[in-house]
Amino acid sequence: MKKTVCILLCLALTFCVCSPAAAESSSGTAYYIDSPEGSDEGDGSALRPFKTIERAQRAVQEIVSGDNVPAGGVTVEVSGRFDFAVDGGVDFGPEDGGPSPEKPVVWTAGADGALFTGAFRLPASGFKPVSDAATLARI
Repeated sequence: MKKTVCILLCLALTFCVCSPAAAESSSGTAYYIDSPEGSDEGDGSALRPFKTIERAQRAVQEIVSGDNVPAGGVTVEVSGRFDFAVDGGVDFGPEDGGPSPEKPVVWTAGADGALFTGAFRLPASGFKPVSDAATLARI
């Protein structure tokens, strides 16, 4: 849960971490995610963006695992709203990053921005009265 929250905060502030069908140039490969208009059947291009972060993440992992990251790296442009309370969270690991500083994987907000919302329900059984004296002194 800490990992998911950390990733959400990182994505919300600045997006930093995409398949050959996407736009490719000398500066790298670009993928696009548009949550309201995209489709995970698309190719991730600006004209046929993905709908979900998970689909773009799989595309990135295919490139990284195949050692096909172009010079200039990979950029994923994220647009729309993502509700992790409904859709579940997303986790990023080493397999989602670029192999070197010259070939980074970068996630960035689109021109209209990206909104990440969500919450996790905490069960009542997870709470108990505080009995530690030092903690009680602080609260």
